[in-house]
Amino acid sequence: MPDEEEPEQSTEEKPAGNASESDPTNEERPGPRIRPVPDPRLSRSLEFGVAILESFSGQRQELGIADLADIVGLSRSTTHRYATTLVALGYL
Repeated sequence: MPDEEEPEQSTEEKPAGNASESDPTNEERPGPRIRPVPDPRLSRSLEFGVAILESFSGQRQELGIADLADIVGLSRSTTHRYATTLVALGYL
């Protein structure tokens, strides 16, 4: 078969942006580097995984799932699944 990609499951994307004003760790954060329009040549899941990794910094070493979901613009359940995968692979 030609290079067919599996249809992606819905990731329940929310508008990506900074954490809410009620977040005590709300420093000036640049928005995640996620393209607003998916490029069919790229992996959207990998974009989100890298955005999760980039959410952390020397000053911000701990973030909860809700904070990550707000930063990256995904649902909490999808963010949890991505974070769990990154932990299992040793990246978080």
